[in-house]
Amino acid sequence: MLIDLFSTLSSGKNFKVFIWPDKPKDIPDTPEMKLVIVPQKDEEFMKNVLETKGDSPRVYRNTIIFLCPSDTEKNAFLNSIRRRIAYEQIQSDKTLKLTEDQKSEIFKNISREKADIRDIVKSCYRFSYVPIKDGPKEIDLGIPTYGEEKGLDEWVYEVLKTEQEILEKISPTVIQQKYLGNKDFVNVQLIYESMLKTPGERRLVSHDSFKESILQGVKQGLFGLGEVDGNSVRCKYFKTDLTVMLDENEVIIRDSICITQKEPRGGRSSAPPEPGIKDDQEEGAPVGPTSRGKDYVTLKFEVPRGKVSQIMGMVNFLQSKFEKLEVTISAKEGSITAEEYENKIKETLRQLGIDRDED
Repeated sequence: MLIDLFSTLSSGKNFKVFIWPDKPKDIPDTPEMKLVIVPQKDEEFMKNVLETKGDSPRVYRNTIIFLCPSDTEKNAFLNSIRRRIAYEQIQSDKTLKLTEDQKSEIFKNISREKADIRDIVKSCYRFSYVPIKDGPKEIDLGIPTYGEEKGLDEWVYEVLKTEQEILEKISPTVIQQKYLGNKDFVNVQLIYESMLKTPGERRLVSHDSFKESILQGVKQGLFGLGEVDGNSVRCKYFKTDLTVMLDENEVIIRDSICITQKEPRGGRSSAPPEPGIKDDQEEGAPVGPTSRGKDYVTLKFEVPRGKVSQIMGMVNFLQSKFEKLEVTISAKEGSITAEEYENKIKETLRQLGIDRDED
């Protein structure tokens, strides 16, 4: 009955759900995100699941999330199940001579137990364990909102997303800084595979979201996309639209390499001049003296809402021209919670390896 109960409370929308598996081999070694519901906290079992699939080592170790009950809430959960079973047995027992009022009361009790069971299960199964380098990390999912209609797996997904243990997207800047770094190029498929295989790495909900991040990074000019050709690399797409395949030959490429390869011989850009801006070499235009250039750039401006990605392209360009680049962010006329600041701001900077100065 309990396995059937968890099945009815799980939607399968965000995870492939496995309920009370007996052995590690009951959980397939596949790239999709999996939620494994277990009857009690068993660290040895969780460790075995993360490390093996039967007799062979598990490959996709970062795709498994465990859900365990709270010892303090377990009795309330089991008592609710027992009450419901008892009421249903009374209801189905034809030998009992119940009055209409008694039958009505039994029906109301069963309906109440069914209505409350979703909240009771969530209150009990409130501890999630996610893979990290040194073993599963415990996350207290907290007390659920009473009467919420979300499935058990949907609730787990939303909390872990808030905690940034699951990501629906990854910033192209993170891909540039963490995975490309100082390298000339890196294989796109290997980046995604490392997220699936390495415990504690970022967990993206799908390969489509990763493809979108690569696309945005190329369009913004943070890096290019191309392929390895013998001992060299060839940039095929840079600051343009494209289709990301995640095949074994695709690589993201340092922006400076793409700029060099995409710039025509003679140093002139093949891109047409922006509207309202004349090309100095246009026929009939006077040719003035060339400016010396700037040894430093200092800018201060208000970022228009929705234009952050375009600003990042400019910042990336400046970093390609100057050895030292400092950014000051002043955010006003709004607010974030201490938890949001910790999880979304400080954690992002930590993942990028950025030391920050705070007021």
